[in-house]
Amino acid sequence: MKVLFLGTSGSMVTPRRVCSGTLAGPYLFDIGFGVMTRIREAKVPLASIEKLFVSHTHADHIGDFTALLWAMQLEGREEGLEVVSTKETGARLKEILRLQSTPRSFFGFDVSFVGPGEAGAEFVYTKHAPKNAAYAVEVQGKRLVYTGDTAYSPRLVGLSRGSDILIHEATFLESQAGLASKTNHSTAADAGRIAGDAGAGSLAMVHVSPVNEGRDADYLAEARRGFTGKAYVAADLMQVEV
Repeated sequence: MKVLFLGTSGSMVTPRRVCSGTLAGPYLFDIGFGVMTRIREAKVPLASIEKLFVSHTHADHIGDFTALLWAMQLEGREEGLEVVSTKETGARLKEILRLQSTPRSFFGFDVSFVGPGEAGAEFVYTKHAPKNAAYAVEVQGKRLVYTGDTAYSPRLVGLSRGSDILIHEATFLESQAGLASKTNHSTAADAGRIAGDAGAGSLAMVHVSPVNEGRDADYLAEARRGFTGKAYVAADLMQVEV
């Protein structure tokens, strides 16, 4: 399974990182601001994307949602697209299309909003507001877990057991633990602890706060306190084989 990290920034676009988006095989996880640009830069055929998993409705995770659908339509897509989310998130995505003057009749292909179970995915709610769904899916025989946004959440240990790759947000470092708790986000140490307790095959840290740009060594040092396996801080357009 090839995993392409499209956007790895937390909260906003920076000169080096755009907002949340990860592609694993035919599955796209989140579609934040700037992800469409990265898709174009990586020359990803839009027709190859079969499902879009949306963790929650913060703008840095859905900012390019309508742009993706418009691009698919304008390129003449015929195959349907499944938008996978919880019921609450799905309702808000439909409302966004309405507010952006994009009725379902605009599309020449089927856009279906489905729950995780219908899409063959497991999920848990994480510690975050608004509600955030973390997903576990099988892609090309490998188990991938994508957390979206979360503070430290023991629920993720169970979901992540047996995973070949855990893509866990790590917005902050331990010196910023108070801010992480206040904003319902994780530190690198939190991500490492979850990965270690779950026995994950590898750990990719994403959603890096712009204030921590360039501190990859600190991230890795903190994550390795709880996880001795393969760990790295993902960067935009980094591709890994799992």
